[in-house]
Amino acid sequence: MKIISHNFNEKWKNYVWQSAGAGLSILLLITFTKMVGLVLIAAAGSTAFTVFGLPHNRTAKTRNIMGGNVISALVGFGCSYLSPLWFAGGLAVGVASFFMVLLDAEHPPAAGAALGLAISATFTKVSFVVVSALVFSLIRYFLLPYLKDLY
Repeated sequence: MKIISHNFNEKWKNYVWQSAGAGLSILLLITFTKMVGLVLIAAAGSTAFTVFGLPHNRTAKTRNIMGGNVISALVGFGCSYLSPLWFAGGLAVGVASFFMVLLDAEHPPAAGAALGLAISATFTKVSFVVVSALVFSLIRYFLLPYLKDLY
């Protein structure tokens, strides 16, 4: 049984700098934890992994990052007015997933944003989801020639 990725020897520099990039991006976003909460930071962390670890995967495309997060932000915000909380959260993830698939904008980390916003939505939190998606889309756009899939 092989434990280390078979591509590590060939791509070890990418493994190091791309993982560092993902970690650094979240390190910077964690400064917003008090404003937006840990659930939204965790969703952004999943997007960071997608952008830096699987940059050529279709879920890392701009359409998917932006579309998935905008859909999830809208759905999560709408569901935040519902109760009980378990219902609002479940509905937010289900409806956001449906529309991401329907509109060909699948970005699994965005489902976490829908859940986080269904729990507690403010304009600041919705803005964080959209702006962080934009930042990750721009990072991927400019770094894509240097990024490799790490699998």
